[in-house]
This record gives sequence, C-alpha cells and structure tokens, in this order.
Amino acid sequence: MNEQIAAQAVRLEAITSKPPAARKAEPPKYHGTLNEDLELWFFMIEQYYADYHPIMVENSPAFVTMVSCYLAPTPMNWYRQFVAECDRAQIVRTWETFKGAMRKRFLPPDNEYMLREKLCKLTQIGSLHGYLSAF
Repeated sequence: MNEQIAAQAVRLEAITSKPPAARKAEPPKYHGTLNEDLELWFFMIEQYYADYHPIMVENSPAFVTMVSCYLAPTPMNWYRQFVAECDRAQIVRTWETFKGAMRKRFLPPDNEYMLREKLCKLTQIGSLHGYLSAF
C-alpha cells in the first residue's frame, strides 16, 4: 500500500513539475485582398499545424477542411465553390490542390512578373534589415 502511495506521489510530482506548454499564436485569417501575402499565409498555416504534417501531405481533404476556418468571408465564399467543383469533378481536396487553386484565384495573373520587377528595382537606401524586409 505504501509502495502504491509512493508511486502515485512520484507520478503526481512528474505531472505537476512540468512547465506549462507555450501556447501558439493563432494564424491570421486570410481576407483575399491584394495587399495580403498569400504565400506568407500558407507558411504561417503550415508552421502552426506543423504537428499535423502527416495529415497535411496525405491524399485527403482533412487538412484543408481544418484550415478553412482561417478564411474570411470573401475567400470562404470562394472555398464553398471550390468544394462543390472538386466534388463534382471527383477531385480530392489536398493541401497542394487547395494552395494551387488559391494562387490561381487570389494572386494577380502577372504576379511572378511583378515580383521580378520589384526585385530588379530594389535598392538599399537605409539599413540592411530594412532592405531585406522590403522584399
């Protein structure tokens, strides 16, 4: 009996002595505006859900369904159409399919050209940090 009490005390000590886990900040909602960085939003979602990587890369809609709650009303309306189109065409809504469709819908058609132009025109005026953050 004393051994059981001692074992329980050791377990209780182990449970209560651990520091509380740090809480992650929620990723922001994506609103679908031109001044938002869609690729950065994808990165933040992937970092937030890094523990769910197997679900992210598998051939199922589970991860896309999970992250759809981070879409604001305009992208959510698009997402509803995306789900209907995928169901109609019998396309699995994987994370890669979702990202490709989001890029097609929410990035300007000449996005790569615009990024190249921005890079070519980029000059360092202030600090190195400011220069790097400009692009």
